[in-house]
Amino acid sequence: MDTFRGDKGPQREKIVRSFSLRFDSYEGFEDEQTRQLDSLDVVGRFNRWWDEICSQTGNNPRNKIFENIGYFLIELAKNALEYTAGAEVKVSFEEDRVVIVVHDQGDGFDDPNDDMFASPDHGLSETKRFADEFTIESNGKRFSKERRKRNLVYVGETDVLSGAKITFVKHFKAPFWVGEFPRLQAITSVC
Repeated sequence: MDTFRGDKGPQREKIVRSFSLRFDSYEGFEDEQTRQLDSLDVVGRFNRWWDEICSQTGNNPRNKIFENIGYFLIELAKNALEYTAGAEVKVSFEEDRVVIVVHDQGDGFDDPNDDMFASPDHGLSETKRFADEFTIESNGKRFSKERRKRNLVYVGETDVLSGAKITFVKHFKAPFWVGEFPRLQAITSVC
């Protein structure tokens, strides 16, 4: 749908599709039978969830960019499961980006730069590197990725006082037809 704002020209309304999944430690996911999870179970469940929500939004989960985003979604979820008592994962699809927010109930980060490199596989540091935007909020502090900086930079205070909230954003080039179908249908119906 086109909306007009002054002389800026037509502006399309942003369409956002959001999905969320909650889990409590290795006890299991809220919407499934409670049982012990190992890391392969986590990978399998998040892979299936990612495939499902990509399909619901018309995105191919095997497209290289979405495959990579799915990989880092799993890294964020595994991190939350390994170090916290539970978390909520939210994924939002917009026309040209995917936003993943993981909010957990763990101990949080004293210094996210040190804590990211303390893990043996450096999963969070690789996730940060791939993201276009990356933020960690914990213990009342907010740290963000900045261009040409290796470490996250302190950018101010936050209301996240316990646990941690990690926000991952990846931009992608939207197909040329995104948002054009309603306009094309209106043009063809007039002819």
